[in-house]
Amino acid sequence: MELSANYREYDSKMTQHYHPLRKNLLSKEELASLSTLQPLHVVKDTLLSWVMIISTWLLVAKFNNPLIAVLGFFVVGASCYRLYIIGHDGLHRRLFNSKWLNDLWGDVFILSFIGASTAKNRHNHMTHHIHTCEMEDPDRYKYQSNGKETLWKLPK
Repeated sequence: MELSANYREYDSKMTQHYHPLRKNLLSKEELASLSTLQPLHVVKDTLLSWVMIISTWLLVAKFNNPLIAVLGFFVVGASCYRLYIIGHDGLHRRLFNSKWLNDLWGDVFILSFIGASTAKNRHNHMTHHIHTCEMEDPDRYKYQSNGKETLWKLPK
């Protein structure tokens, strides 16, 4: 619960900071339309991704051709990326109106295949959004390199 309150506070600060810019980008109607959950699209896109992945694996196995294998690499990669995007939306609970169904869908059809869980990754991901690139950011190690720990310690 504390995480949600912190995230709302963070979101409120960001909304205020970017309000003049955001106000001119989209109308309230356009924003509402983009924010509407579309569970049927989630189901369709998830199943299409898995059909593409499994079909590609079967084609590569059946024809044993290097060209098909290379093309299959790109098809499977793009399908996995689509699942990753759906999984990201699931971490924000933007797939279904039901939190239970949202987390179940993410666990069963997306994250379990990479050995992850929605609950654990959601907590980590939302903490990342609250503290992006700060010391408390659980993903900070991804954005660090020598000499860039602070704004003032840039490489010479």
